[in-house]
Amino acid sequence: MPLADGASALSAAATRIQRNAGEPASVELLTSSLADVEEALRALSGATRHAADALIPARSIGESASRRYARAAAAWPHHGDAAPPSYERQAEILTALHDAGATLRAGAECCRRARDVLASMIA
Repeated sequence: MPLADGASALSAAATRIQRNAGEPASVELLTSSLADVEEALRALSGATRHAADALIPARSIGESASRRYARAAAAWPHHGDAAPPSYERQAEILTALHDAGATLRAGAECCRRARDVLASMIA
């Protein structure tokens, strides 16, 4: 499935969950929904890590950071006449993607904890 299709399906599922969130739900249903959300957040976290690695590959042993960024700039996907990002912009991209991944992992952990609390109520 193309990435855009997967993102659209995830967005549609999130909208359905949000629309139905106000309805009375069983603890079992909420517990399984949290498990699904946790799994999705972990997958998205992995996707941000892979995106960062694809855009700006890790440096080789002994390679300077500037050489790494030069290599990434040379391989940067071109969109029209746009120039590849500067080294500073590449560092900003890496930071933003790493922050997004960390936030997604934290969200997944919160879902796991909430699921565990709910599951203990039905055990």
